[in-house]
Amino acid sequence: MHRLILTLTGLLCLVPFPVRADCPDFDRAVFASAIRDREPVGVLEALPEDAGQVYFFMEIHGGADTEVEVIWQSRDAGTTAVELPVGGERWRTWSSRNVGAFAPQDWAVEVRVGGCPTQVFKLPTRPAAEHPRIAAIHEALKQDDLPAARLALDEARRAQPAGLDEALRRITRIDIPLAELARDIERGHLYIAGSRQQRLADRIGPDSPEHERLLELENRLEHRKLERDRQVRRTLTAIEQILASTPAGLLPCPDSQEEASVRWEALKPELSLTQTGFSSQPPGQLTLLDARTGLEYRLGLSCRNPFAALQGDPPAKDD
Repeated sequence: MHRLILTLTGLLCLVPFPVRADCPDFDRAVFASAIRDREPVGVLEALPEDAGQVYFFMEIHGGADTEVEVIWQSRDAGTTAVELPVGGERWRTWSSRNVGAFAPQDWAVEVRVGGCPTQVFKLPTRPAAEHPRIAAIHEALKQDDLPAARLALDEARRAQPAGLDEALRRITRIDIPLAELARDIERGHLYIAGSRQQRLADRIGPDSPEHERLLELENRLEHRKLERDRQVRRTLTAIEQILASTPAGLLPCPDSQEEASVRWEALKPELSLTQTGFSSQPPGQLTLLDARTGLEYRLGLSCRNPFAALQGDPPAKDD
């Protein structure tokens, strides 16, 4: 019996509740700073800092003889619900809340009619006006003008305006480094960009508003690294093929770091690769460092032992 009851309960949970076919339509649903002659006055897209009483106005079509539940919600105020009767096929009604009694924060209103989908209307807080010095820094960053942004930051530090310590610290630790990361990726300074990215990853958590921007730059950095790696490998492969086609015995292996560097200077393409090591043992190999990415590569020389063409053993070295 208990098993049968549990089975029936589970089946009921799987069956969706029916939605009413005659749910009312909300022709208008807006926030306003006042109601006059049954119409909203001062429609609000965002909540101003000095807001007091705020109204949620609705014009409802098709909900005669029903009740609409309006639920105000915010972080500090919790939830407050009120039921409003709908007295006709077309009906205007509203609810209000004194939001000025709480610190500035986002608000939302849920509208429920029995058996109909819940609708949610949001009223975000309007950001406070930026201090002119902070606004000057952000404007320079928007224009990708890092020198101007740094100059404006230095001027703001010297002026020491009250209450801006945290904003200036955030610009120094987050905003300007993000702009520097974007610049280094654009210029192809990928090794430096990788170091910047690591430092920013330690500062910007997943809940930070800058996290999405950091992820975008990380993806762009990885894409540029892959492009650069393919370019280098293609070019070095082409050089190796040219060296491999050189007649045997024509190209001796380098026997010193200096000679290896001279050999690379004669071969190197426009890739900003630095020769950092060599192998003098045939077929020979150069070790190359890409200054842009910090990646290391090997270039086969297809060279010969300089004494291979001599008869007998190579000359003995003096002890």
